[in-house]
Amino acid sequence: MKVRGWAGLGLLLVSGVAFAATTESEMRKQLEASMLVTGTVEVDTDGKLRSLSLSQEDSLPPGVVRVIRNSALHWRFQPVVIDGKPVTAKTDVSLRVIAQPLPDNEFQIRVGGAMFGIGAPNPNETLRADRLRPPDYPAAAARTNAGGTVYLVLKVGRNGKVEDAVAEQVNLRVVGTEKEVAILREMFAKNALQQGRRWRFIPPTEGPEAGAQFWSARVPVIYSMRGTKQPVYGQWEAYLPGPRQQLPWQTHDEGPAFSPDAAPEGSVRLAGSGLKLLTAPGG
Repeated sequence: MKVRGWAGLGLLLVSGVAFAATTESEMRKQLEASMLVTGTVEVDTDGKLRSLSLSQEDSLPPGVVRVIRNSALHWRFQPVVIDGKPVTAKTDVSLRVIAQPLPDNEFQIRVGGAMFGIGAPNPNETLRADRLRPPDYPAAAARTNAGGTVYLVLKVGRNGKVEDAVAEQVNLRVVGTEKEVAILREMFAKNALQQGRRWRFIPPTEGPEAGAQFWSARVPVIYSMRGTKQPVYGQWEAYLPGPRQQLPWQTHDEGPAFSPDAAPEGSVRLAGSGLKLLTAPGG
């Protein structure tokens, strides 16, 4: 679906952000618009989508709802098997919807990534957060009112301590020169990694994950200055997406639908778990 112009998106440019780009055309080249949409899905035994329910659907732009539902018509999942038999599954989903700039001041709306939960498991069957004190805001970033999100992946050992950590992706809510952007990404990543390595988790003691040698936990770390206007659910937000880093210890295929920035705020996700979408999230 195409939309014309930033105004057509109803985009929120977060207040307090320092835009270093000097012209509107430069900003347009760097910025994208993003929205995180949540809901629940139910999948049949053959991996076909049975139903999709979007959270607060009345709060979402109608065009976004149409794009998501049209894309979902083409979704196919890896069937969920329990005790050797395929079963229906119902779980949460978070979708990263992107409005990508096109020529002539237009935007193409698409589902850029998806992340699915694992239903309501026994708490002892999954990795849980124990002590996750958030990092302090980097002083240099605070002086420029810069904000962003670091998507951490933590390699957790059997004692619940972090053995390794990677900033898988760093998205910024600020526009600047290539050098300025690189400095901010490195600053936020270093800050999040330093604190993330101190975190503690409670390993699973039951179920198929209990015997693993380590676990990978995905945790988004959000940097937002106090007093900065935050987007409400269903509102577009300007952002500058960062490149995705590979995990040196990764042992599983996330599938074509996976995107780190589809992780909802405040979540701790066990990498490689949950429903696996076999098709592209955009249909």
